[in-house]
Amino acid sequence: MFMTMGWKTLFVTAALCLMVMSVKAEPYLTVAPLQVTCGPYQEILDAITGLHKEVRIGRGVTEGGAMTEFFVSPKGSWTLLITSDPEGDSCVLTGGDAWQSVGPEKKTSF
Repeated sequence: MFMTMGWKTLFVTAALCLMVMSVKAEPYLTVAPLQVTCGPYQEILDAITGLHKEVRIGRGVTEGGAMTEFFVSPKGSWTLLITSDPEGDSCVLTGGDAWQSVGPEKKTSF
């Protein structure tokens, strides 16, 4: 079933599932409603890097072939962006504040 869906349809379906689950969950388990912003890659990129002063710190390719990019700013804002293909639209999956860079976790023995 999922293979026949486009990545945008799959993402919106997942977002709706999260919202429905948050209504049924205990009050301390609520999930904030997702606001997905999509548009041409360059326009979204200009807003992230220009308006929010964020820079790309990493990127990768999903199993389905979509590129994901992670942006952060010196002030702590961050954005997760996904692009279906080089010619397609990009969507901001989520973003937030209070980003903190941390080093690799140290191994501990128990």
